[in-house]
Amino acid sequence: MDSAIKFWFGMTYAQLESKFSPVGIVDMETMRELRSTTAKRALPLVDLDRPLPPAFAVPVIGSQHLPTLPPDDGSDIDVDEMRDSPEPELTIDQLTTIIWGQFLIDVAAKSPNPEGIHRASYVRLTDVQRRNADETLFRNLNLPDIFNDVAFKSADHTVWERVFKWFFPPRGMQTSSKSQYTKCPYYLRWKALANREDLSDDTVATIRQELWRRLRTLAWIPDAQQDKMWTTSAVSGFRRWPDRRHPSGKSVAAPRILLRTGCVATFEVNNHVDERHV
Repeated sequence: MDSAIKFWFGMTYAQLESKFSPVGIVDMETMRELRSTTAKRALPLVDLDRPLPPAFAVPVIGSQHLPTLPPDDGSDIDVDEMRDSPEPELTIDQLTTIIWGQFLIDVAAKSPNPEGIHRASYVRLTDVQRRNADETLFRNLNLPDIFNDVAFKSADHTVWERVFKWFFPPRGMQTSSKSQYTKCPYYLRWKALANREDLSDDTVATIRQELWRRLRTLAWIPDAQQDKMWTTSAVSGFRRWPDRRHPSGKSVAAPRILLRTGCVATFEVNNHVDERHV
């Protein structure tokens, strides 16, 4: 019975019982299982003491060492932890690898929750899984492994390019301080790298091209907008899983993701497979 309840409601019987308890009291342990809160706490950082496997070999310039720059104190992100642990002098390849690894962690950590503290997260990931997110997460097309609720569609490279522009803006592009991206460590590092005076426009463009190529190896990404990584409003063109709707017939909100063209989303739950060819 518990497996059927978890399939339909995205939570165990004990969690469901707690949610609809007559006294309306849910213990914090149950809440931690239902929901991960990331909006008002510092995001986890890539461990610089544990070298990341090299992910980039930027042509010609990748082995170039970059002098360490002081952090940008004008940012409104909490960078105390970054300040306390100054980064060593790194090559372009190494720094790009760190930015990419931090990007994957930040995207997972910023995944949204529905309104109402009693409601389970849209995303099934634990805090540990969020802190250790890597490319494997974004290449997993069995979406119930990741989501309790999700809206998805296939998107060609032009749509991915639009999202990439928000993830890794080109040199000189201005970003509002109210943007969700400015709260992400990867974004601070990227903006600092992209706007270094000791790097030419061509060098920054080459680094950015390598990040674009890497992004296109993923199977899915959030349908990011100019001011936020994740969006949840129901819009036309997306298919929702599970197919939950308001009485009016409009789909209930869910995080929107974009599948790379040719990728097939699967929905394997309780040994049943539902393939959506998109």
